[in-house]
Amino acid sequence: MSVISFRDLPLSHEVTHRMAAIYQSKLQNPEQGSALLSLLRSVAVDKSRGIYCAMSDSVEIPKKLPFRLIDKSSAGDDTAAYCYFLNPLLMPEKLGSAEFNIGSATKANLRRTNGGFLVVTIEQDCARPEQLDAIIRFTKPGDTITKLDDSLRIFKDYRGCTAVFSGNRSVHFHFVFDTRHLLNVPHDHVWMQRLADHPVQSAFMANVHNIYWDLVAKTFSEVASIEVEVDKELRNFSQWRRGPWGLRLVDSSENLLRLEIGQHVPQIVLFEKLRTVRAPKGSGSFAVDPSYALPLSPTSSRKLVSHVPSFFTDDVGQKLLPEFTERCRSEWGRDYPMPVSLGQDNGEWIFNFKNHEGDLNPSTVVRGNHSRLLIQGGVLDGTFILPGSLTAQETANDLALRFGLISESLKMPDDTGLVEPLTLQQKLKRGVPMKDQIESIAAKSMLIPVSTRPVDELKLLYRNNLNHALARVAGLDRDELVVSGEGIGKSSYIARQFANDALDTAMSFTDERQRFFCFAYRSVAQAQEKAADFSSPTRFAIVIQSFWKHYRAACAQCGVDPLQADKFDRPSDINSVLRTILHQKKDVYDTLESVRQNLWMRDGVLRFDAGKTFIFTSHQTVKTWTTSRLTKTWYHPEFRSLDDTQDNEALRREMLLQHVAYDDPEATDLLHVIPGALFDHLRSSEGSAWRNLSTVQKRSQYRSAVRKNILTDETFKTYDGLRHLNLAGFDQYAVDYEAMPFGHENSPESIYRGQQGERYFIRTQDWAFNSRVQWTFLTTEPLVAEMISAAYRKRNRTLMRFQLDNLPGVYPLRIPLSYDNRAKATSVTELAAEINERDPNAVVIADGLGKMKGARAMSFQAMKGLNSLAHNNIAVIVQHLAPEVYAKLNVLGQWAEQPYAIAMHYAGIMNQAVGRNAGFRQKDGTKTVMFATTGLINLIGSDLEAVNHRMILYPTAEKYW
Repeated sequence: MSVISFRDLPLSHEVTHRMAAIYQSKLQNPEQGSALLSLLRSVAVDKSRGIYCAMSDSVEIPKKLPFRLIDKSSAGDDTAAYCYFLNPLLMPEKLGSAEFNIGSATKANLRRTNGGFLVVTIEQDCARPEQLDAIIRFTKPGDTITKLDDSLRIFKDYRGCTAVFSGNRSVHFHFVFDTRHLLNVPHDHVWMQRLADHPVQSAFMANVHNIYWDLVAKTFSEVASIEVEVDKELRNFSQWRRGPWGLRLVDSSENLLRLEIGQHVPQIVLFEKLRTVRAPKGSGSFAVDPSYALPLSPTSSRKLVSHVPSFFTDDVGQKLLPEFTERCRSEWGRDYPMPVSLGQDNGEWIFNFKNHEGDLNPSTVVRGNHSRLLIQGGVLDGTFILPGSLTAQETANDLALRFGLISESLKMPDDTGLVEPLTLQQKLKRGVPMKDQIESIAAKSMLIPVSTRPVDELKLLYRNNLNHALARVAGLDRDELVVSGEGIGKSSYIARQFANDALDTAMSFTDERQRFFCFAYRSVAQAQEKAADFSSPTRFAIVIQSFWKHYRAACAQCGVDPLQADKFDRPSDINSVLRTILHQKKDVYDTLESVRQNLWMRDGVLRFDAGKTFIFTSHQTVKTWTTSRLTKTWYHPEFRSLDDTQDNEALRREMLLQHVAYDDPEATDLLHVIPGALFDHLRSSEGSAWRNLSTVQKRSQYRSAVRKNILTDETFKTYDGLRHLNLAGFDQYAVDYEAMPFGHENSPESIYRGQQGERYFIRTQDWAFNSRVQWTFLTTEPLVAEMISAAYRKRNRTLMRFQLDNLPGVYPLRIPLSYDNRAKATSVTELAAEINERDPNAVVIADGLGKMKGARAMSFQAMKGLNSLAHNNIAVIVQHLAPEVYAKLNVLGQWAEQPYAIAMHYAGIMNQAVGRNAGFRQKDGTKTVMFATTGLINLIGSDLEAVNHRMILYPTAEKYW
């Protein structure tokens, strides 16, 4: 095979030597690929979504079908045989089956689809070598191409650019845009869903492509000063484009570079800067808004009549006419025949064309199922076929949808039983806020028909739909609250999404800071378990816990007792702390150093890389991340122990959190809820300069507050945090028994009415709102969801709440209810012991178990997040609220304006408990039973039914144990 020498091209020395160096680098490093090529290969064939990106060595492929596809499993990027590629297209119905008939397959121009990205290509065909030379010059990094890239970076859906030498008279500038944010044509629809309304989706994507193309062409003309006309043929969505690293065969002696027939020209990559997942740094709005919809025109309600009207006289026609005229001009390479009117006659679309500028009686026509123009009136020679070989009917239907002459709803396939009658744009016009519509779209993405499907199949479908629902709203850069059932896979989806986003985020910034993606759990132990599941050969999970936990572990390993906190003079100064430890016992210091030096190591390689390393930690750690000094400094791999000359503050600033998945939060995680007596104490002590006290003095005040019953179960650490708290902005609430009654006896002496008037002071915490971290909260509990939503509402901050737990066929769970008078604080241990004794496979979940707590008896708090109980029988014992719990729920309900706070609390703990082995975790042969007193169910039953659609309790006399 004869390959050209770039140095021999009739271009400048600078250009030819640069091109030769690029090609030589590829020869020496065959694995050197292209980000664009990798992106195309990722969807070369996606049978589940019914899409493909055809890549070929020839443009003569029947209907541009994927008969020759890159093997995605092959190594490297050796694609020499494939010079051309296409934007994602829809696979025709029955493709791959014996019933497929290529003759009846829909044409490529009508199978445009949302594959998650679009490639917009700009090309300028040069007439002289010096023009091509100038174009290649500005592909040098830092030159015009960089200015182009910078100009487009302001858009959140822009991903980057790849410049490919076409092998002859041009460069193909491929600009990539992310389309996963488009709500009206989801990128994650499966094949069946795409086929159901492919004409509408195709028209939609044609418009989207042209919006992007026009934007890029305008920017290109403003930034690039080459006086060569842009080729508008590439404004066509389904036009072939020159791909990275293909080999072009010279088949004509009439070429710009004087190449010989039979030579091969490498389509080298002259420039590439592609971000395949996240928006580039500094981006703001979308070039195509997430709510973009097909236009709605007054003509869409016009009844089409038998005579031939001209629609090119109204506003819609004035937009349609230039579009169609330009397509004809690009296809035929000439101005005439020129379309002048479009109408219908007995259901057939008719185009009329004029043959020349002075044609006053346009009679050349094409209609119905014909694609060839019937030339009338002379003047024109040759045969003219409509662009894309479409018929008049196909062309007009497509244009009519694109420009609002007719309107069809974007809808789900018929067999789902779901229809979306209005586009998001229509709903916005009716006054429905964008936030509500996005949340609604996510919820509707979960729905499936359930009438004939077995439960196991439904579970699989719902898990898939959860992925689709969350993927549809990914990339909105807003804090999120995801509410769904236990075990459905919320965390698994987020893990996959984070793995994709992290590398692109790392590539989008050029500073020294590491922007980590993080998973936060209720405890370090949970974080360690999840990190072990997440780790793989290509991604590293590090579990971050506080420095003091490491210190206590090192002391235990060395067989010494940890120093008390008051022994550390400056507990927030890491070097001061380490010196104290060194003086206490060198073995402990050495153990800590050994641990620290290996924190980020795996297989001898330092993994301090936010693109491939993920942080797993506790809720408490992420809540204090922005203010943490000791732990963050000690964890930095460049920290030098005991070196007071090092700028430790700079190290701390280099470790940022980009996005945190906050799993299974508590209802009050975003709130300060302080009892009145404690608040009075804090307010009276506010001016006492707590920060200036020694640790001994602070602990003395803490013990005094405990003796006075000002503190109940608050630790010194909690008390210390409260003493640092700014008390401004708290709202006072008093328990209102009448607003939320509870209990059977309501005399003033009753334990619940006795809480009447108890004061609480409530304010949102700052940690979630005073940082640049993006938060995704994952919960199954209705009360938690209400409290988080209320916190954002009171802060006037946007929170996207995705309520994805309406899952018919899986929910509601039918749970047997066994009435037992021992289901109360004084005798719950007796009931729990009997259950465990009679069933060796039983696990009891209840509060107040005391010394019974362990592997087979645990509290509602302890069981949260556990995945290990699916094979056990679960006995859930619910009891009356403790008075102080009732009081807290009462004021929280007032604060959040939620009168069902108590019922939501019960629904949350009951759903969590039965979800350990039921619903999505159901295994054959396991049992789940609820125990309660008759009195409790009488109290909460009706309210529980109002707020809990995931469970139905049915009383039973059967003895399960």
